[in-house]
Amino acid sequence: GVPPLRTRPARHRPEAAPSPGRRAARGPTRRRRVPPPSPLLPRLRRRHARRPAAGRLGRGVQAAAAGDDRPADRGLPPEQAAGPGRDGRPAGPVDLRRPDRQGRTKAAAATAEPVGEVLTSIRAAKTLCVDETGWRPGRERAWLWTAVGPDATAVRLDRSRGADALHALVGEPIGPVIVRDRFPTYARVPNRQVCWAHLRRDMQSMIDRAAGGEAGGAKLLRFSGSVFAWWPRYQAGVIHRPTLRGYVAGLRPVVRSLLEAGVACTCPWTAKVCRKLLAIEPSLGTFVAAEGVPPHNNAAERALRHGVIWRKTSHGTDGEAGSRYVERVLTVVATCRQRARDVLGFLAACFRARFEGRPAPSLLA
Repeated sequence: GVPPLRTRPARHRPEAAPSPGRRAARGPTRRRRVPPPSPLLPRLRRRHARRPAAGRLGRGVQAAAAGDDRPADRGLPPEQAAGPGRDGRPAGPVDLRRPDRQGRTKAAAATAEPVGEVLTSIRAAKTLCVDETGWRPGRERAWLWTAVGPDATAVRLDRSRGADALHALVGEPIGPVIVRDRFPTYARVPNRQVCWAHLRRDMQSMIDRAAGGEAGGAKLLRFSGSVFAWWPRYQAGVIHRPTLRGYVAGLRPVVRSLLEAGVACTCPWTAKVCRKLLAIEPSLGTFVAAEGVPPHNNAAERALRHGVIWRKTSHGTDGEAGSRYVERVLTVVATCRQRARDVLGFLAACFRARFEGRPAPSLLA
């Protein structure tokens, strides 16, 4: 039951006596009721009022822009699980996790116009670094293509690794100088520069086989090291283009003679590689003949690195909507990094423009 009320006497005295030397009359004793102790503690509740959005977009825009394409970070290190930075150069790939199908469709539609602008810029460029890597749309086989120009980077998913996929990316006829390895798809490109970094792997293989062509492979590897020593000096302004052109002009006859000697060596694999390199020997020195052409394909390989990590953590895409989402978001990420722009801010601006019925912002502005 309820415990009885407890009382405690309290004495109250007047502040002053009625007259000097006389005592105040005793009044009635007052009693104060003390409430019993209660074991229940009060619980404070605060209700939230929902106000109309009035057309404003807040954190939901950034959430939709960032997406969610991975089921979890799967124990990735922080530099790979990092989200897009405000400076457009995040430490690792953008954390694009798994949105629903409607979210992927909205993201692809919101970035369609800027990505189309990038493709137009790529096809009008004078020099492109092109590369491709495998991808899995569902259970089929596809390739993730990238083309890096001086001002933008385009990424495209295609079911083919042949000339049709290359033309869909860089246009037809092919106008830019293509920097690429010795893959047969690029054999019909009119102007190309063979990547010297890939050639160094072939030269190292000649040495590792130890079947008769290791001496020529060692000399070719040493001469290729000279190319990579001259190129950063030229970029830094230490040497000028005529000087670089003179260095390479003196190197090419030596390289040709070494390749001819490799064709006659006893190792069939080394002879085959040297025969193929002799057929494309004019493409080894395009970087000194054309302005803005590098001797390597490092820019395209760096642009594909983000997609490679994404493929390993998300295991490809499930359908056409996911493929369009991948290629367009990767195009935005790579171009924003190249132009030192805020990746997440640009994606949020695309969603905001689509919500308000305005044209999407330009990636090249």
